[in-house]
Amino acid sequence: AIIEGAIYNPNTGFGFGLHIQNHSWGSTNSSTTLANAVKACFEESCVFAVASGNDGDQTINYPASYKDEWVLKVGASDISGDRALFSTFGNDLDVIAPGTNDIYATLDHNNNSGYSYNGNGTSFAAPHVAGVSAIFLSEHNIDNGYPNNLAPEDVEYFLENFATDVPPVGYNQETGFGRVNAALSLERLSFPDYYVFHAGGQSSPLQTTSAGMSVIVSNNTNGVAAGNYVADRYQVTYNFLDILPPGQTVVDEWPRY
Repeated sequence: AIIEGAIYNPNTGFGFGLHIQNHSWGSTNSSTTLANAVKACFEESCVFAVASGNDGDQTINYPASYKDEWVLKVGASDISGDRALFSTFGNDLDVIAPGTNDIYATLDHNNNSGYSYNGNGTSFAAPHVAGVSAIFLSEHNIDNGYPNNLAPEDVEYFLENFATDVPPVGYNQETGFGRVNAALSLERLSFPDYYVFHAGGQSSPLQTTSAGMSVIVSNNTNGVAAGNYVADRYQVTYNFLDILPPGQTVVDEWPRY
């Protein structure tokens, strides 16, 4: 389902090509199948927001604890704005967002009155991040006159760098970069003052080759048996040159993986 949500093949009709996925679930067990699915989602440039867990400690939960560039790991804040005591932390937590029932509640779907669920959990925090990510993408895209659509790395940068810092001060494993601040983040990626530009002016690549290198494969991996091999190494270097319009300057930069 993760893969089918992230990719779309127009020739076969397979997949949905989602821009954002929210995953309000988790397990202490990982699997190769799950890891490959989350990786595939990342490779298809789909934002993957996931709940950190409700253990209140540094329990390693999946898919929240996969590689930081693959997922947005979201903890919960309480009515004070600080980390909720039940919110699982550590292992590259990115941000926190509202996750207690004194902040939100959902109406009963049968009669639109009364509250059908008043629970607490990071399962309610992660959708806040998915929703803010959707606001970013709906504002900053080529249909609105921007030079390019946002990538997941862009979304993560703005969520983290313009979050509201909460104790402990600065980035930390308990609250990540802080509590999500949708208004400030949106302000910092919107025309006319700001926008995100994907670099990519490319010159001719420079390729160097080192032939006949000795390689030791310690363990069987990716279909290659352990043993001693002779291999050629190719190193390709690209230089990128981008010229911005007059009067514009680079405020900050970050990598896209």
